[in-house]
Amino acid sequence: MRRPFKIALCVALALPGLLLLLALLPRKFPRSPLIQAVFLGYTNSPPGVTYAIFGLTNLANRPVKFWPGCQIDLEDRRVPLISTLRFAGGRLGSGQGMVFVVGIPPVTTRWQAHWGVTWDSLYEQLLDLRDRWHVPFHLEVEGHENFGVVSDWFPPP
Repeated sequence: MRRPFKIALCVALALPGLLLLLALLPRKFPRSPLIQAVFLGYTNSPPGVTYAIFGLTNLANRPVKFWPGCQIDLEDRRVPLISTLRFAGGRLGSGQGMVFVVGIPPVTTRWQAHWGVTWDSLYEQLLDLRDRWHVPFHLEVEGHENFGVVSDWFPPP
């Protein structure tokens, strides 16, 4: 083989590997995503459960991913809430918004809603594929951070 062909072959084989390595390396996003949570009101369901409706908007310049479910803070403790399937693992691009509906248990104290959010990186997308296909391998990347989006405090409904 001629020397230029060997060099071109080495570059052609090494370039995809290098690009894959760069894609899998963690990118540190220095701060938490800026998410605006706006309370839109209450609604009732036929069984009599009260639901709170929130509008969440991604004000960051990168896409974010919401973790499935929602929690409610009751003065001093955190309780899992009922949520709609629509936002289970939902993603929001920069400037996009979504309506979230969460069930409010009968409470007599102030409450606030709490969502888990992270940057929607390639690592998160690989985790989603792993979970969707039930692939038994573990991905561990330094710098993976979860953040929280918290609403204002509200009086009992």
